Amino acid sequence: MTRRKNDADIIFKLVGAAFLVLAGLITGIFMLFKNFFKKKEEVKYLPPDDLEGELKLTSISVKDTPIREREGEFTFLHEKGVQLAYLKSVSQGYLGTSMRVTRGVRFFYGAQAKTQKLVQEDVGDLFLTNQRIVFMGNFKTFETPLNKINAVQKYIDGYLGLSISGKSNNALFFLKEKIYLWSAAIEQIEGAMTEAEYKEKKE
Repeated sequence: MTRRKNDADIIFKLVGAAFLVLAGLITGIFMLFKNFFKKKEEVKYLPPDDLEGELKLTSISVKDTPIREREGEFTFLHEKGVQLAYLKSVSQGYLGTSMRVTRGVRFFYGAQAKTQKLVQEDVGDLFLTNQRIVFMGNFKTFETPLNKINAVQKYIDGYLGLSISGKSNNALFFLKEKIYLWSAAIEQIEGAMTEAEYKEKKE
């Protein structure tokens, strides 16, 4: 009788453990899908603006700039007090359930939830030339050639996002309403004009 009772207890525990594993997997999968779709909803981009088709590059330029311009380089835009930030993936803890094996030992079932967090890196001056984008901050300097930029994105909260070759995280610059001007200029400058063409039109 005692043996049958012990066997029944073992079977009951195994069934309970299997149920916990299944419940943990279902919970983990559900939360991963939920976070995935939620993250997509949170990333909101601004619609195109008429400025992008009407911007005249010859109407904007910066004469006095603190950056050391290279041969054949000239500066179009300069903005002060720009925040440089990155979207980084962070873990939000453990999603699922656990089962006690023995005192002080537990098995966990499920998966870790990951989300994106906006991390501010620095604040400084942002420059756009006919060759590159330069950021001169209080603690770090950042620059990238225009031909390394894969995509330009405008976020609804005023950030200009740059997808750069060789970089896992997009660089974000807080430009508020000026993101239209900057995105239009970046897209038109790259390979659009030579120094001679620029000087000829300015004269």
